[in-house]
Amino acid sequence: MEAVLLLIWWRRSGTSESTFTDTMGIMKHNGHVVLLRRLKIVCRWSLGLVWIWEGLIPKILWPTAMQTETVERSGLFWPDPERFLQGLGLAMIVAGVILCVGWMERLAVLTATLAMGVLIVLVVGNHPASIGDMHGGIGKDLCLIACAWVVWELGKVEASGSRPEV
Repeated sequence: MEAVLLLIWWRRSGTSESTFTDTMGIMKHNGHVVLLRRLKIVCRWSLGLVWIWEGLIPKILWPTAMQTETVERSGLFWPDPERFLQGLGLAMIVAGVILCVGWMERLAVLTATLAMGVLIVLVVGNHPASIGDMHGGIGKDLCLIACAWVVWELGKVEASGSRPEV
């Protein structure tokens, strides 16, 4: 339908065929740019909302005994495992908000990805059964890493001001 309307516009405008095809190319390219920008925003929000959720629900509102025991087993807590989990939850919420807002986008995505890697290693190292947990975070984290890669790559194109290849 859009192509038909553009063809009618072209015939009535009196512009040359080359001008029309150039205009069509620009419009088509701009459509891809808008689509890629939306894709990046959706991926960034997905990443940020999971960080907010994971910080709020299992760390602050409803921590589990398994999480507390995993933190205690690691020995990497201060002052105690419960308050450490709450502090970690607050840090995750802040990170999630930063990701959603897009502040320092590429640095935030890189930091979140590295933090996911560290958390995976710490959790699996201190609670090996988490690998087989069907509701565990490993599969989710791999999907989040894919989202982070999309944001990283599309953010690089946007930061450079160049047009993405489509």
